Amino acid sequence: MKQLPYLFDQINDAVFLYQCQKDNLRKLIDVNQKACELLGYKREELFALKTEELFTYKLSGQFSDSKKERAESKLIAKDKIVPVEISIKLFTEQGKKFALLVARDITARLEKEESLKDEKDELKAYNEVLENVTQELDRSYYTVNQVNQSLEEMIELTTSLSKVSVQNQNKFLSNLLTTALEIVPEADYGKIYLFKEGYLEFKGAVGHDLSQLKELMITQEAFCDNTNQILIFDGLFREEFFSQLDKQRLKRASKAVKQTMAVNFFVEDEKIGGLSLEIAESNEASFSQISKRLIKVFSYIANSLFRLQKYNQMQNEFQEELIISITQMLEIHDRYTKGHSQSVAQIAQQVARKMGLPDQKITDAYWAGIVHDIGKTVVPREILNKKGRLTDEEYEIIKKHPKWGYLTLKNSKHLKRIAEYVLAHHERWDGEGYPRGLKKDEIPLIAQIITVADAWDAMCSNRSYRDKMFRETALQEIKKNKGTQFAPKVVDAFLELLAEQNKLTG
Repeated sequence: MKQLPYLFDQINDAVFLYQCQKDNLRKLIDVNQKACELLGYKREELFALKTEELFTYKLSGQFSDSKKERAESKLIAKDKIVPVEISIKLFTEQGKKFALLVARDITARLEKEESLKDEKDELKAYNEVLENVTQELDRSYYTVNQVNQSLEEMIELTTSLSKVSVQNQNKFLSNLLTTALEIVPEADYGKIYLFKEGYLEFKGAVGHDLSQLKELMITQEAFCDNTNQILIFDGLFREEFFSQLDKQRLKRASKAVKQTMAVNFFVEDEKIGGLSLEIAESNEASFSQISKRLIKVFSYIANSLFRLQKYNQMQNEFQEELIISITQMLEIHDRYTKGHSQSVAQIAQQVARKMGLPDQKITDAYWAGIVHDIGKTVVPREILNKKGRLTDEEYEIIKKHPKWGYLTLKNSKHLKRIAEYVLAHHERWDGEGYPRGLKKDEIPLIAQIITVADAWDAMCSNRSYRDKMFRETALQEIKKNKGTQFAPKVVDAFLELLAEQNKLTG
C-alpha cells in the first residue's frame, strides 16, 4: 500500500493490508492512521498483534483475485469494542498474495437503527391509542361514518409520511392541523409551529391570522409548556415575555379562546415544535379525554415525519461520502484527474438547473458527474498517465471505460439509473461517439449534459498529453462543436450559465 499514500491520507476508514499464506491472513504489513486512531494503538503495536486479536471476523474460502467479501464485524480496540462494516479484497501482486481490509465504523448507524426501533415502538403505541380511540368514539356521540372518516384521514396522513420532502413539509403540517380540527370535535381554532434558532415559526393556523402571526418574533421560552405531556390551559404563551406592542399584535392576530390543548413535537429529546387546538371563548365545551388521546396521535404522526427526515438525511450524507471516497480512488490511479469528478458534477448540476429540469434530474446530473469516470479504475495506470499520443490499441482500451463504469453501477438499486448516463457520456450528437454510436435524442439528456461538463473541465485542466487550454480557447471549442459533438440546447444553457457567472465575477 506504500504506492498509494494518497489513499491512506484521504480515506476516512481504517485500512489494513495483510500478506497471505495458505488462504489465511498471516502478516499485517501496513495500516493507515485512521486504523491507529480507531484502535488506540501505535502502528508498531498493531504489527505485533495477530488478526484474531483485532477482528472477530475470519476470512474464509479459497484464495482468488476476484474474491470480495463484505460483512459486519467488530474491532477489538485498546479500551473498547468498535462495531464495523468490513470490505475485503484479495489480490496478487508480483507473485505474492495480499488481502486488503477496509473497516468502516458503524457505531453511529447502529445508534440510528436503535432510534428507529424506538420509533417503531412509538408507532405501536400510536396504533394502540387509535384502537382505544375507535372503541371510545364508537361508544360516544360519534356516528360510525364519522369514526371511519376520522380513521381514514389519519391513515392517509400516516401513509404519506415517506413521500414528504423538506420542500413540501409545510403543506403536510398544514394538512395535519386541518385534519386535527376536523377530528377533535370541541376544537374551533388551531396553530401548528416549529422552532428555528430559538424562535417560533408558524406553519399553519385556522381561525387566526397566519400572516400576522408570522410577523411576530416569539422566543421558545415564551411557551407555557416545555414537556412532552398534553397540557390544557387558558393560553399558549406567557405574556411576561412579550413587550406591550407584541401583546397588542398577538391579540390582533389571534381569536379569543377559552381553552387551549397543546402537544409538542420531539426528535431525540429535542423539542422542535408543536400543535395547539383551541376552544372559542363563546363555546361552552371542554376538551374530553378522547380529544387528549387524539391530539397525542397527531404528535406521533409529526414525530415520525421528523425522525424519518432526519434518518433520510443521515443516509444520504453517508451514501454521498461513500461514493465520493470511491471516486477519489480514481485520483490515485490517474494523477491528472484530481478533483475532476467533483468539478464535472457541479457543472452538470448547474446546467441541469439552468435548463429547468425537475429536482430529481438535477440530482441525477450531479451523481452522474461524480461517478462518470469510475470505469477508468480498470484501465492500466501506464495508459492513463502516458505522456504523448496513445496507440490505437491503447485508445480502444480507454474507450471501454463507459461500459466498465456501467457494469459497475447497473446492479445497484440506487445507481442503476445513473449507470445509463455513465454508459452514454462519450456519445456524440452526430452519432460518431462510443460505445454504441447513439445520436441526437437517442442519447439520454443527462448524458448530453455530462458530455459538455466533462469536455469543459478536461480542456481547462492539465492532462498527461497536454497542458490546459486558455479559457477562451476552450470556450471556442465548445461553440465550434455545438451540433456535432455536443447537444445544441445543452451548449446554449452552458453558455448562458458562463455568461451569468462572468457577470457576477466581472
